[in-house]
Amino acid sequence: MTARGPVTLVVTFGPSRSPVYTEAVRYGRRHSHTATEVSKGRWRIEWELDRVALDYAHAHQLVFLVSGWRSSMFEVDGEPERAFNVAAMLCSARNWLRSMGECLERFRGRPWTYCFLCPLFDKERAGVQIGDFLPRGWWQPGSEN
Repeated sequence: MTARGPVTLVVTFGPSRSPVYTEAVRYGRRHSHTATEVSKGRWRIEWELDRVALDYAHAHQLVFLVSGWRSSMFEVDGEPERAFNVAAMLCSARNWLRSMGECLERFRGRPWTYCFLCPLFDKERAGVQIGDFLPRGWWQPGSEN
């Protein structure tokens, strides 16, 4: 069984008149793997997330700081994601890494939506296969008679 592996989390935000904006920029620059001002007042903060719990904690803190701003965007491996799902994945992954060193989530049915974003997610252990969650009655390969 193998986990998904490293993912790139990108948080883009700003400009903003929020009193927290300056602290968000400072925090992102100090704790991320890459911080770039892509245009005047607009920042792109990146993490390569794998098995370092502190990276998840820092990313979660920044997501919490900027998620309420309309200009904020969140991407996991180049795909846009909702702030809620990103924050839930970061919090869950950090807690599993701190307590057990890996994800041991028990799935009773379908895994949580945020699990599919996570570097720790092991689809074999979760019992996920292609086609597991297609709508009822959807055509399945090999089902034609």
